[in-house]
Amino acid sequence: VVLGWLTFTAVSERRAADEARVAAEQALQLADQRRQESEELVEFMLGDLRDRLEPVGRLDVLDAVGAKALDYYAAQDQDRLGSDSLGRRARALHLLGEIQDLKGDSEAALALFRQAAESTGKLVQAEPRNQQRIFDHAQSEFWVGMVATQRGDYPEARDAFNRYLQMAQRLVALDADNPDWRLEVFYAYQALGGLAMEREAWEQAQGHFRDAFDELGRLDASSDQHLYEFASLHSWLSNVYGMQKKFRLARIHNGHEIGVWERQLDLDPQDYVALRQLVVARRGAAQLALVEGNTDSALQALQKLTGMADRLIGHEADNTLNLQQQVHVTKELAEVYLLRGDTLQAGQNVGACLNQVKGLVELDPTNVIWRVELEWECRYLDARLAHLHQDVARAQLQLDSYYDELLSHYQNGSDNKDMILLWGNTNLLLGNIVYTQGRPAVARDYWRQSKAALGGEKEALEPGRLVSLIAVLNRLGEQARAEELVAYLSSKDYRHPEFIRARVSPGVSAAEIRTKTLKKKEDLNG
Repeated sequence: VVLGWLTFTAVSERRAADEARVAAEQALQLADQRRQESEELVEFMLGDLRDRLEPVGRLDVLDAVGAKALDYYAAQDQDRLGSDSLGRRARALHLLGEIQDLKGDSEAALALFRQAAESTGKLVQAEPRNQQRIFDHAQSEFWVGMVATQRGDYPEARDAFNRYLQMAQRLVALDADNPDWRLEVFYAYQALGGLAMEREAWEQAQGHFRDAFDELGRLDASSDQHLYEFASLHSWLSNVYGMQKKFRLARIHNGHEIGVWERQLDLDPQDYVALRQLVVARRGAAQLALVEGNTDSALQALQKLTGMADRLIGHEADNTLNLQQQVHVTKELAEVYLLRGDTLQAGQNVGACLNQVKGLVELDPTNVIWRVELEWECRYLDARLAHLHQDVARAQLQLDSYYDELLSHYQNGSDNKDMILLWGNTNLLLGNIVYTQGRPAVARDYWRQSKAALGGEKEALEPGRLVSLIAVLNRLGEQARAEELVAYLSSKDYRHPEFIRARVSPGVSAAEIRTKTLKKKEDLNG
């Protein structure tokens, strides 16, 4: 009997153990099922949902999506996370980094992108032929390069974009029939071309854009699937041709770009990415109108863009891409009014520009592009206006507000084209100011600094830089060289109002500038 009970007890214990084992296996299966469902949800959030939200420009929702995904992985046992999960975590870091970048916090964005790059780099080393791992690391490299570009660190940007290109080419080598991998090569060439544009390497930029165009041509060009890519490439080509003084080609590509974005907005009026890009394209059209000497068309185009920029801000006020376009439109309006001699309207727009850019720069003072192209250029315009009205104190105050910092960037070897032009223009204006104060020797020192910055082979210099160089050569009495440049720009059918002034009176001397300035002051004083 005892043995019977022992047998029964043993059987019962075994049955209980079997039931416990089955329950544990079911619990593990349920946990795996729930984990799989959670992973699929994260995949949807980082993929399809993000693609649907981006065109309508909802940074708040995208930020929440990235944070939720990251929170999910933070709650997991990090030692048990598989490669796929680590890859999705890196993509969540990419998304959050993009959001921080759009909100103007490049420091936080760069930290997130570097964190992602460290993770994706290890995954690629572990699985060097895994296409998803290579793709994820390529995205990390791209974003590190983008933030470096914004901060003016061109060597780091170039290295990151080259690594991005290498990753993209590895993807194509592994699967040449995958159109997504072809697009990555396209984006890499486009990024390298854009960086070359910032450095005034026009031929190099054009070469990269040609390579990008070739990659895009290998995809199905008969569908509308790649309209955004074609439009962005037309934008870059219009810019590079404009800088090379090939204005007919610049207009052709600008027209194609505008057509694409107008077509997209006809299909979807709520596509705010297309709306923002249309603002960029039409700003380009306004600049090309100035090349033809048509300030009326430029003014009308920019006036229409103020409403479009306001619409972007009204939709999403914390998106720095929208804020940048608002400042650009306002600044360019001020420039056109100044060209037309309407100093009242120019002054109102300069004041608005200074107010708008203040909030933008406060978000990220390390963004060199914002400082140079927006804040300091607005201050320079205000100084020009002040000088016209004989308000030397205000002109000097505005120029002094950025001069030392601009000098530091220039002396550190920055090859940002806008920074070099602003440095040259600032010294040109300072020379004009001190000359009217009766300090010709100091004026000539400023003008020589301007000439040193602006000089170079005429074929390699952008049109605006050539016009400023003509002005400073006239100040220094180097009329022969100035006239040579005037003839060169005239041969390119360049009729910008600033240039026309130089062409009409190429021999204006510093003494004549002083006489005219003093006469203007006497007239104002009655």
